[in-house]
Amino acid sequence: MYNTKYIPCYKDSNIFVSTDDISDDDKDFVIDALYRKDLLNIFNVEDFNEDVFDKVISDLYTKLYIHKELSLLMEILASRYMSIDKEFGLMLMFSFDYLYLSHPCICEFIEFGKITQDTFDKLKEAIIL
Repeated sequence: MYNTKYIPCYKDSNIFVSTDDISDDDKDFVIDALYRKDLLNIFNVEDFNEDVFDKVISDLYTKLYIHKELSLLMEILASRYMSIDKEFGLMLMFSFDYLYLSHPCICEFIEFGKITQDTFDKLKEAIIL
């Protein structure tokens, strides 16, 4: 159900060009809409459905928690919200700030059983800072 072939675009630097006559508020609106669409595409759904998201997160967690370093990042994120629930930490990896970094890690792990150091380090750096 998780789409490992999808590439999120909400953080793409080419979304806007210098000749666009668009306010910062409008840019933020477009980027937010793209993020929501990216999330739906990653979860292979057309509309937000909490039950589907919960199921995919739960299924992902059962696959990903064995990656010790990724599991530690889940724990760190969860602890920021006074939680020890690593599955909650995984859910936070799908937030606006981390989706574009966590998705490649998850894809690599699902497809190859490991995460390249470069891909992991980008996510780690964003979470640890």
